[in-house]
Amino acid sequence: MPRGVGAAGGGPDARSATDAILATSSRGTDVFGALELAAQFFAAYPEAGDRTLVVLSDMVQSANGMHLGAVDDWSEAEISALLARAPNVDLRGVRVYVVGAGATTLARMTPAEIAGIRSFWTRWFEEQGARIVFYGANLPRFPLPEVPTAQPSPTGG
Repeated sequence: MPRGVGAAGGGPDARSATDAILATSSRGTDVFGALELAAQFFAAYPEAGDRTLVVLSDMVQSANGMHLGAVDDWSEAEISALLARAPNVDLRGVRVYVVGAGATTLARMTPAEIAGIRSFWTRWFEEQGARIVFYGANLPRFPLPEVPTAQPSPTGG
C-alpha cells in the first residue's frame, strides 16, 4: 500500500481493510456497483435538494457477469435482454452527467458498439427514474444549461 494511504498512514488496519476490499472486488469496470453506491448515498440524505450524479467512465461495464464490450449485436432485442439482467437502482429524480463515454475505447470499438452502449445506458437510466443531462467523451463546461424536455402536443402535432 502506498505511504500515507489509509488509516494512520497506511498501518496494519488500513492494510487489512484494503485486503478485504480487494478480496471481494471483481476485476473489470463495475459501473453498476458505482451506481449502487451513489444510490445508497442519495438514500442516506433524503432531505437533500437537487440530486446530481457525475459519472467519469467509458461506461463499458465489464464485471459481475455483464460485459458490454463483448456484445456482438446491439439490436433492440439484445438491449432489452441486457436490461432484464441489469440491477435496479433507485435513482429517481437524479440528473446524470456521463463524462468519458467512448473516450478510452474508440481505438478498439466501432461507432456502432459505442452507440449501442449509449442506447443501453440511456434506457437503463430512464428505467431507474434518472435523467441524463449529458453523455459524451468530454464535458466542455459544467453545469450545462438544461433544455426543457419537449412535451407532446395534445393534437399529436
